[in-house]
Amino acid sequence: MKREQYANNAVSTLGGVIDDTVTALDVDDASLFPTDGNFRILIGSEIMLVTAVSTNTFTVVRGQEGTTAASHSYGDPVTHLFTAESLRRIVADDTPFAGVTPPLGRITDASGNIITSSSFTWLNQGSATISDHGGNMRLYTPGSASLNIRGMYMAAPSTPYGVKMCFSRAAVTGDNSANDNQSFGMFFREAATGKIRWFVVRRNTGKELLSIEAFNDETTFASSQISQRHHVAWPTWMRLRDNGSNTLFDFSEDGVDWIEAETMGRTLHFTTAPDQVGFCFNAGSVSTAQLSMSIHHWSFE
Repeated sequence: MKREQYANNAVSTLGGVIDDTVTALDVDDASLFPTDGNFRILIGSEIMLVTAVSTNTFTVVRGQEGTTAASHSYGDPVTHLFTAESLRRIVADDTPFAGVTPPLGRITDASGNIITSSSFTWLNQGSATISDHGGNMRLYTPGSASLNIRGMYMAAPSTPYGVKMCFSRAAVTGDNSANDNQSFGMFFREAATGKIRWFVVRRNTGKELLSIEAFNDETTFASSQISQRHHVAWPTWMRLRDNGSNTLFDFSEDGVDWIEAETMGRTLHFTTAPDQVGFCFNAGSVSTAQLSMSIHHWSFE
């Protein structure tokens, strides 16, 4: 989601009549407003979220913050304003854990409600377990002699959306093996086919590797799509985004500043498109490895 933008004394008038459903409107002069979204405007008693600006045309989301979408007349005042939600977004953008009870983060659904592991569905559980610990979740599994992606998922919200996660990992044994391709991260999944594309940090001969790979299901590898070296700080941040046309894969070391690792067409590999998101790990075909993964933060944007 774009960061909130602000400008001083930004006012104009509506350039034409609009009904209560249009999502693009013209103002007579946009020069005093921010040059891109997101920012908030007030027309009559309706608050709108401006998500994009093109010359004097605003792309808007109607009826925000408890207000009701309504028809408006040519010449109605259009005022840029600071709202309770814009203040919340500033804090959330710059301080991901603000207002959240320790130990570290928050686990929330797409509506912002606090959830626990029971809100997720197991993927290929096997003998893996999960437990809730004061706002965090911890997964544990013995190793496997063959590929087994184990994790948990939930339904994805409507596009466009992003889901970000902060997590740490541990390999109790097998961590220093020459074949220790243990992987920890996030995934998109297509419910109808079981196809998966994951975005993971892979432990490989003592180094950390960011990897995006496709699977026909949780035990069948399909193809590698990106692999790159990167110093990963623990705990680390990952984010999956789906804008309706592409899936995007980002990483961060603080949950505030993000680096885009890759963009891919959302139908690439999938039969239709992914409709589930989750977190996962894999023992890397090392039967002696015993893995644990702690989820410190999970939220949608």
